[in-house]
Amino acid sequence: CLPATQWGSLGVAATRPKLCVVTQAAPVQEAWGPMADDDGEVSLPPSVSDGDLPPDVLSEEGSERSDVCLPCPALGTKCACKNMCYEKVSLQTVRDFREQHLNLSEEDRARQVFAAVSAQVCDRDGNVKPGRTRTQWTFQGVHVCRHFWEYAHAVGHAGVDMAKKCLQMGAGPPERLPRLPAENSKFNGADSWFLDLYLSLGEPLAEVDPSFLDAEGCVPIDDADHPLWSLRIAINNGQYARKRYLSPGCFEDLFLMYEAMVPVGEQVSKSTLLRVWTERWKKFLAFRNVGQGKRCKVCAKIDEERRQATTAKERAAVLSEKKNHIKAIMDDRAVSVRTNRAAEEHSKAPSVDGINQLLKITIDGMDQAKFRCPRNLASSAEFDSCFRPQLHMVGTICHGHFEAYFIMDTDQAKDANMNCTIISRCLDLLQQGLPGTRLKRSWLTAPGLAWPSQCALPRTIVVGADNTTRESKNQTFLSFMAHLVARNMFEAAEVQFLQTGHTHNEQDQRFSSVGALLQRAPVLEDPDEFADWMRANIVPPRGRALHVEVLESTWDFQSWLFQLDAQMSGLAATHTEPDTNHVWRLVRSSMLVNVLPPEDLEVEVAHSSWKSLRADDSDVVLLVQQYLHSARMSQKPLLVQPCEVALKLHWGDLKPSRRNVLGERLLREYRKTAEVVGGQPWNLLKARKYLEKLCLDNETGHVPQPPVLGAMVHYQMKDIAPVVQMVSGVLVQPRRVFVETPGPAEQRRRAKRVAAAAQSLDASEAEEPPPVAGPLSKSVDSAAPSAAATGGAPPKAKKTKRMPAAALTSPEGVSEVRNHHGWTIQTRMRKSGNATGKHWKIWIAPDGTRHGSKKRAEAAGFIDA
Repeated sequence: CLPATQWGSLGVAATRPKLCVVTQAAPVQEAWGPMADDDGEVSLPPSVSDGDLPPDVLSEEGSERSDVCLPCPALGTKCACKNMCYEKVSLQTVRDFREQHLNLSEEDRARQVFAAVSAQVCDRDGNVKPGRTRTQWTFQGVHVCRHFWEYAHAVGHAGVDMAKKCLQMGAGPPERLPRLPAENSKFNGADSWFLDLYLSLGEPLAEVDPSFLDAEGCVPIDDADHPLWSLRIAINNGQYARKRYLSPGCFEDLFLMYEAMVPVGEQVSKSTLLRVWTERWKKFLAFRNVGQGKRCKVCAKIDEERRQATTAKERAAVLSEKKNHIKAIMDDRAVSVRTNRAAEEHSKAPSVDGINQLLKITIDGMDQAKFRCPRNLASSAEFDSCFRPQLHMVGTICHGHFEAYFIMDTDQAKDANMNCTIISRCLDLLQQGLPGTRLKRSWLTAPGLAWPSQCALPRTIVVGADNTTRESKNQTFLSFMAHLVARNMFEAAEVQFLQTGHTHNEQDQRFSSVGALLQRAPVLEDPDEFADWMRANIVPPRGRALHVEVLESTWDFQSWLFQLDAQMSGLAATHTEPDTNHVWRLVRSSMLVNVLPPEDLEVEVAHSSWKSLRADDSDVVLLVQQYLHSARMSQKPLLVQPCEVALKLHWGDLKPSRRNVLGERLLREYRKTAEVVGGQPWNLLKARKYLEKLCLDNETGHVPQPPVLGAMVHYQMKDIAPVVQMVSGVLVQPRRVFVETPGPAEQRRRAKRVAAAAQSLDASEAEEPPPVAGPLSKSVDSAAPSAAATGGAPPKAKKTKRMPAAALTSPEGVSEVRNHHGWTIQTRMRKSGNATGKHWKIWIAPDGTRHGSKKRAEAAGFIDA
């Protein structure tokens, strides 16, 4: 405190200050001593005395009010009367009475309060006293103030007024109405954003954590107000929701994503977003670990730039880049989901020509660690040092039809040959029908019923694959897909690749279910037991059928396609050119007029040997896009497989793929494992037999017969004018794709591979010559009779309505030959089959090119005089 003359030096007006004196309920020990003595007088610190205070601040004697009643120091009530109510009743009695009311339910407490108020405001006859009569509040026969009475009965002022009003109206105790939840627009907005993130960017994962999940890839949900409640599924009398994952990161990355996607005026605070994510979404939408798939390189780059940003301008640039990247990922996933749904809808009503219909197949490989054979061995230190081979498992989903799983030995190569063989096998299953299918459609209900002859496969096929260059993103798989179009099986083929780091799809979700089933399986000794357990326990969703097959070997499509004498580059990313195309669309050259403007119809021919070939409507052209959602092509149409070159490929030249050499150490370890598991007390005889056979076949180079290609060879698309919807646009600049003549080094490498494959097959045939059926034979499955069952007679060839192009070179059956302006027209007659005696014509150009229809001949220059 300063004298009044010194206030001005501190810049404060010399007005009379107000001194507020507060009497405390309980003494508080400060640093300078007690604030109140035993007699209730207030003492000042030792450094302050009355002499130090200015004369206008000193209190005058008799100026303090003595009629002020303070709250009860023990109860803490708001008693402000002069009666000192807390001194009239025992403190313990008040506390016990209040505790009894607080332990009652809300309804019981309301009835007790209503009865107590009625006793206070009503007379002996039960009538309410007149409104102007002052209420005498009593507690256990003692007059108290209203504040004290309300505190003792654990009721508020409004509750007492409501009870009095009900008594005046002659009503009973007031009923508590249900309360509506408090509406929080900011909280609901963040909740809605997480739902959109879950649906558009969340990815299923092939990993299963049984300690956290109560069902296969699902999390229990019990909140009916949760946005995922409408998407719940019922499992074992419980409600569950699918768990999805985001790219590896933390909440800081999530908040950066939120800032980039939501307008500034609609954003919530960081703490609110964290509360919504922690309370409602963390268990349904989690971050992937670093080891659970590769992290997107663009996301990692943007996150690091955000951490290093120091100015608002740099942060705004990073947010803009993050927003564009997330939008691209969501758009790609939306395109992928739309094709899945379109394929499912088209599968419900197959047409007679397959026009304007889509077939989609998703293919991916599963983690090999879950397929160590034998699996689920007993816990013993004896097995810790045993080497067990890891089986390869590849899953496919033919959307709307079935899902198939193919199990292969550890010495089979996981390359493009594997993917090409599996796609071919899926087409066989689709075209021939599945035995014992679960589909509830009239054309696939009977066991073993083949695809009806009056229905055709869709004319467009889409394959969703991973970005791995070993299996899918290579020239072998591209040439294989182009050959499906060149041989008139489809009019358009497309391969879709999601961006790296965001490739988890429906196939990974199915892998999680398979992983959970394998954890509950008994000891699985060989691949056949793996297949049997999967057939008995996997239940495909969305009405799909199930097919599990042990694939003993694959076809060597890579060596077979070397006959095209073409080398393609620009398909995969490199360190210098990381941006590649994620969509390959293969169409016939005759379809370009329907999809491109006239100025872009020129087809680029990069192969030097193909520039001299005559253009044909059946030539396969490649159209590429950088992303699935891109509306523009990346480069001009590129010729990848001319019709004349495609005819050089003959199915008889296709050979099985050779096995990978395991090495002496692995063979020695596998044989040691066979002795351990086959000995006492384990007696796993099947596992021992499988391991010994695996080692023997690998040493001798024995290659079993791959599955026969039925649909690939015999199925032909009906000759209907093609119609494909495609968006054209301006070119962008990702990496260019080229097709050129293989160089000397590439030719030597291919010749070495072909020679090694031929030597391996000759050695295996010399040791054990099996009756090998070529790829042209009829497909053999569990429902087809073997050669032994038919008395050793070879199976009959499949009857076709149209002669393959290779059959046109045969001179048999020629009944008439005449020349016409240099062209040769041959009329032939069928000698067998249902069409015996019928004739058809072949138009042969002067250069020897053969045409199966007059329309194609006229397009090549034939003039009908």
